[in-house]
Amino acid sequence: MDNQFEIEYLNGLRTEATHIATGTKLITDAPLDNKGQGRSFAPTDLLAVSVGTCMITTMGIAADQIGVELGKVTCSVKKEMNAKPRRLAKLTIIINFHDEIPDSNKRSLELSALNCPAHKSLSADVEQVTEFNYL
Repeated sequence: MDNQFEIEYLNGLRTEATHIATGTKLITDAPLDNKGQGRSFAPTDLLAVSVGTCMITTMGIAADQIGVELGKVTCSVKKEMNAKPRRLAKLTIIINFHDEIPDSNKRSLELSALNCPAHKSLSADVEQVTEFNYL
């Protein structure tokens, strides 16, 4: 049940997804540029957010394994859609480290992010631009 979800159509191009194991719910709404009202995350927004959150989570796992304190990390994800066929065309991901990371660990953390499951699950047709900033 950990990896099971139930999704209900709520009408008006909205859905409610439930994470079965925890009961956590989220709402999606079709975007304004695709007949929706844009009142919540669009399904493709969740895809973009999944990549960013997976990258940060994977870096957290890697940091723990190598004994580095990750500190504050933020991520900005910009999603660009292709008109025809309508699909994700490009993700621009900017990851900012706000606390000191030793130079000797930066590449390991970056590689862990770039190899996260969500990032690796994207089609090769999706252009991916990733930037790591050490502030």
